[in-house]
Amino acid sequence: STNQSMFVFGLGYTGVELGKQLRTKGWLVSGTCRSAEKRRTLEECYGVDAYIFGPGVSLDNGGLEALYQATHLVSCVPPDPDTLTDMVLKMHLEDIEARCRALRWIGYISSTGVYGDHRGGWVDESTQAKPVDRKSKARVAAENSWLELQHSNASVQIFRAGGIYGPGRSVLDTLQGARQRRVSEARHSRRFTSRIHVSDVCQVLMASMESPHSGRIYNVVDDDPAPRSEVAAFGMELLGMELKEESPGNGDGGSAAAEKRVMNKRIKEELGVELMFPSYREGLAAVV
Repeated sequence: STNQSMFVFGLGYTGVELGKQLRTKGWLVSGTCRSAEKRRTLEECYGVDAYIFGPGVSLDNGGLEALYQATHLVSCVPPDPDTLTDMVLKMHLEDIEARCRALRWIGYISSTGVYGDHRGGWVDESTQAKPVDRKSKARVAAENSWLELQHSNASVQIFRAGGIYGPGRSVLDTLQGARQRRVSEARHSRRFTSRIHVSDVCQVLMASMESPHSGRIYNVVDDDPAPRSEVAAFGMELLGMELKEESPGNGDGGSAAAEKRVMNKRIKEELGVELMFPSYREGLAAVV
């Protein structure tokens, strides 16, 4: 698959992991980051060609050339927190449109936050998005903007991910940081929360690249939408920390935590995905 080339807008936690996995399969990988320092790390540690991109900084000629050579494109860039617009499409819509016929697959990483509050009820991809906060509303707008690229004959798929965790970014890191401090209120939340291990996110994306289905939306979550309090208790056990009985507060981790349980049947049935980490238990045990 050496003739396959991925361009990643947003070489952050998930983008870098995807890049690493594709590199082992012989892909060329390039993409964007926000600082020269990060750019050096990406090139030296992972063999990924990185180009600076961010608010007010569009791709230079080298970056555009890498984008034009890509056979696959993924955006992990969230809407700009100030303007709530999709920065990638705001700055490079025409460049991407010009490449649409040549791109075999486009993926946009969105969030399960778009579903809004279902009072703990189950939702799947056919559930209408009812975003409650500004950020989630911006996500829905971004999804729709990416889907509009289908008019230029692009194969666009949307991935609504739960909270992405893995090595260096999990409740274990939060707990270790909190050994000195009081564990935050959110850790007591009894609300259902969707999450997914970063390796499984990459697995889903690669399965979709194997069988593109333009316009399709996929929930990228594990099998167990467990409350944060349960996950934190398991994490403390793994770390050998004592469970301190503290006042559980109002147990909702803030009103912004719109509650629902997200189904993941589609990634299994349509993409044939078998999760490596079906719940936080396997995922955290592998991270320790």
